[in-house]
Amino acid sequence: MKNPTINGPNLLRVTVILDSGCFLFEESRGHNYLDIGYFESKQASDITAEADGRVVPLKIKLGQDKDTIEVRHYAADNTLQIGMRHSLSLERYLLRKSDLYPDDVPAYDLDAFDCTLRFYSGEFAAVDVTRRTFKQAPIAGGAYTGQELPVRRIANDVEVFYDVTAGEVLKVVRIDARGGETELLSSDVLGAGAKRLDIKFEADHSGDDKYFNHALKYAGQHCWLPNPDPPPVDGAGGN
Repeated sequence: MKNPTINGPNLLRVTVILDSGCFLFEESRGHNYLDIGYFESKQASDITAEADGRVVPLKIKLGQDKDTIEVRHYAADNTLQIGMRHSLSLERYLLRKSDLYPDDVPAYDLDAFDCTLRFYSGEFAAVDVTRRTFKQAPIAGGAYTGQELPVRRIANDVEVFYDVTAGEVLKVVRIDARGGETELLSSDVLGAGAKRLDIKFEADHSGDDKYFNHALKYAGQHCWLPNPDPPPVDGAGGN
């Protein structure tokens, strides 16, 4: 999905980029938010940002303490914006667990994730859509078996779009196990005077086994791992 042209002096287009993540649609059903399981990367910062193409220096690690990382869009009256939109591209191109395990779809192990990303609003779209090949590996670890599984065209990233107008703000907030909140990012600081702010939750090949083995509960002895770099993944069926 292509970003629309930004018009007006007081409009900031914020794009949150998900480099991977396990979309917990079923687990989020009945709530006013969407949860996405996430793992730390090997990068110096698990969250990176650019304002009008200029790198914003950050050093933020997601941690492994099962925190919830919330993305919040506040209106000018400080009201939390509620309501998400899923584009047709997301429905069509997001990888599903059933693409890999059509006969016996494994459940998510919610305790395996380092943290959970939580979204209350935004427009979700699939980007960087390509064909991918997965390799079979033992769940217990070890060398690939040599078996490969080509899959349909899928999204390598998911982007979430926000239009932040004058007086509004987008924040990224960490909530720890005790309910304590720590503000990690704020658009009114990072995007001051900018027209565009890109915030990326990083992932790399170190997450291949985490997202596609440890995060899933298997009945068999083998799993399918990306070749390489873990794409975002949904549950068994549709959203």
